[in-house]
Amino acid sequence: MAFIEYGGSAIRKAIDKLAETGTYDFSAYDWDGDGAVEQVLFVAAGYSGHQVRGYIYPNTGTFFKQLTGGLKPNLASVSCEQWSDNSLCGIGTIIHEFLHCLGLPDIYPLGATTAFSVVDEWDVMDGGNYTNKGWCPPNLTAMERMYLGWESPVELTEPATIDGMKPLGQGGQTYVVRSDYNSDFYIMENRRQEGWDYACPVNGLLIYHVDFDKDSWGNCMVNTDDNHFRYDLFHADGKNYLVWDPNNNGKDYSKWTMSNWMRSSYLSTSPYPYIDAQSNVINDALTDDSTPVASLFASADGLNLMGKSITNIRLADDGTVSFDFMKSAATGTASTPCIPDSSAWFSLSGRKLSGKPTEKGVYVNNNRKVVIR
Repeated sequence: MAFIEYGGSAIRKAIDKLAETGTYDFSAYDWDGDGAVEQVLFVAAGYSGHQVRGYIYPNTGTFFKQLTGGLKPNLASVSCEQWSDNSLCGIGTIIHEFLHCLGLPDIYPLGATTAFSVVDEWDVMDGGNYTNKGWCPPNLTAMERMYLGWESPVELTEPATIDGMKPLGQGGQTYVVRSDYNSDFYIMENRRQEGWDYACPVNGLLIYHVDFDKDSWGNCMVNTDDNHFRYDLFHADGKNYLVWDPNNNGKDYSKWTMSNWMRSSYLSTSPYPYIDAQSNVINDALTDDSTPVASLFASADGLNLMGKSITNIRLADDGTVSFDFMKSAATGTASTPCIPDSSAWFSLSGRKLSGKPTEKGVYVNNNRKVVIR
């Protein structure tokens, strides 16, 4: 963790002022008895420096300044009071910076990247600290919980049908699918607009592609290469962040579909299953032949494909998700059977229909599942 970059002088003055006005026992915050306070969080009056020039930019780092009672902090974080529209910042950025103290890296791009965001408001370590102006930051993702040692996803290795997968906010089980290269894997979690995820873009199954490198994660350098993000989503609609934000600056304040920066339209069609609003085609699968394809960064055979299908992804009315793992050799956009007469219409059971159906339901046409409304 680097030395705190912004606001160091103000922090030192605040600590000196605290020493002048009273005696405070900081030993209660020395959690491991090593003579140092684990983290100290500061909230600076005024605007956030990333919005208004001349104010402190929220950041976290090491800080060597003795507190009252002789203890020194291991880490210090600075967050700010107000957004540029004079509304209060909420707790989102405070949580983001505190999670740095716990060891989580930034997910938004850093270093040589030109991208503004990767998973945006799905993750408090990317753009989620802004959700509802910071008053409703999203739940920690399955990857972050695993990294902190709080939870372990179930690893899928054999063909299985997963039913009743509860949302992450309800303590739902999460799953990991590993490639032959153990560091290159997928993580699946069910997200639902309730609780701390109330203001997330939409409901559904998120599938993340992770290329884990201990040094990259430990040094807060996860997404530093535009051509190789180590943590990203498989976007069910094929649209990454840049498609939503072509100016690549995060300044589109019309993106939220509810007031106070809630339920962003950006990446709202990334979860599975996805139904194209114009064609009614369903994308309910991630396979070696799907779009997007179940890709890897490297593989022994050079094909860079996972070879482990995730198909028949369903979102029930009660918010639970179901899917099949390694049970279908699906092709195309969705997990549909390959039918020679692709121009004809078929029921899901494979029965050929006399023409385009008129009743509501899900059918197969051109080797794709289509919703008739």
